[in-house]
Amino acid sequence: MTHIKLARDAAVHARLHGLRQPVEEKMIKTILLVIDSADGAERATDQCMALAVALGSQVRVLYVMSPLPAVERAADALGGTCRDRWAARAGEALDEAAAAAQRHGIAASTTIVVDSRHDMAILDQAARHRCDLIVLQGHQQDAWASRAIARKVILDSSAPVLVMP
Repeated sequence: MTHIKLARDAAVHARLHGLRQPVEEKMIKTILLVIDSADGAERATDQCMALAVALGSQVRVLYVMSPLPAVERAADALGGTCRDRWAARAGEALDEAAAAAQRHGIAASTTIVVDSRHDMAILDQAARHRCDLIVLQGHQQDAWASRAIARKVILDSSAPVLVMP
């Protein structure tokens, strides 16, 4: 109670003497948006970008790919098509996210990470870039796997996690 009174008295004093109030620091400076090539990526991206605009935050867009299985690596040695297709699909998803950020008037950086432990890759990127919010895309297909990843991220993250429907 006395802290509130002291803060109110300081605000009144500042107004009376023409002093500027200290500007509050933004709570959410950096948002980590985790996307993939699933159907809901565009909607989740647009909603996240609108949230970033409202909060005045910057956005880092992350695409986590699993490493190629041994059979596909062997096929790549012959023609390189599997890795090229996966990389092209990731690149397209990140390009779409960057275009959405540009439409909303914010700059977004994009990253592709290859790791079979998606939850650990997400948490590592969030910690590395000091993200204040992690936004995960919800899935209709393969819901079991995405829920397992989301659950691990929610439980182990020091930042809040928002799962877009």
